[in-house]
Amino acid sequence: MRRHALSLALLSSTACGLFNSVDNGINNGVQGATATHLAVITVLETPPIPGIPNSPRAASATIFFGNRPSVTTLQPDPVNGATVTITDTANLSTTAAPVDAGIYVVSSIGGGLTYDPGATYTFTLVDSNHTTYTATGTAPTQEAVSQLQTTFTDDGGVPLPVFTQIAANTAFTLTRSAAQVNGQLDIAFVTVFSIQGQTLSPTFTWTNAPQQPVDFLNLITNDSSWRQPSVTIPAAAFPTAGLYLVALTAVSKGQPTSTDLFTGSAVLLGTATVGVLDAR
Repeated sequence: MRRHALSLALLSSTACGLFNSVDNGINNGVQGATATHLAVITVLETPPIPGIPNSPRAASATIFFGNRPSVTTLQPDPVNGATVTITDTANLSTTAAPVDAGIYVVSSIGGGLTYDPGATYTFTLVDSNHTTYTATGTAPTQEAVSQLQTTFTDDGGVPLPVFTQIAANTAFTLTRSAAQVNGQLDIAFVTVFSIQGQTLSPTFTWTNAPQQPVDFLNLITNDSSWRQPSVTIPAAAFPTAGLYLVALTAVSKGQPTSTDLFTGSAVLLGTATVGVLDAR
């Protein structure tokens, strides 16, 4: 059960900032006067976590669904009681369950969700009035990051992980080597967690994933800061000696496909590359 919690904690970290900033982000100037509803959709996958036995490959989809009762307030009200379905290229469907006001979640751990790189996913949201709203997005492949690779040594027949060593309380730069598509890299969110024993901290020490309203707006209108060939993680992310999990989640953007779904709705699909750094 703990290993499932670790994977889902890592998955939710990228999404949480988006959902925390939705209300204020929309309220601070994103326009779309003809749209009646909005959505923030994430489908994220994380591989097994190095050094944590039996940690699974896991995927999770989180959807915020809201309506905009007037163009003057632009304040989204959660849409409850909706049916939210995710269908992949192979026409396999799974239903997200409500977990909070306007928020619907399904995962690969007990929920039937699968993350298939290269697959196109269709998101269908049906409200209590039987009105249907749709969006779509394609899942990217995992991005190789050499600095996050874990090597193993033989310890009496037992593989023992050897982690990259860094200096504690010192900035660390990740260099991306993925091939560009249409002249640009995928969006990349980087998140750092401390590890105590075999327990992942429930909160991150640093992330560049959107946390503030202005970040949410920039992600929609100008995502160039998340497409850079390198990401410098500040020294504060590694405050003391110990092990730190670093996750780089390569993300592609989808889009709404129904006219009544706000054009500024965020549809993000991504898979993480994870590695452990040993701060000394």
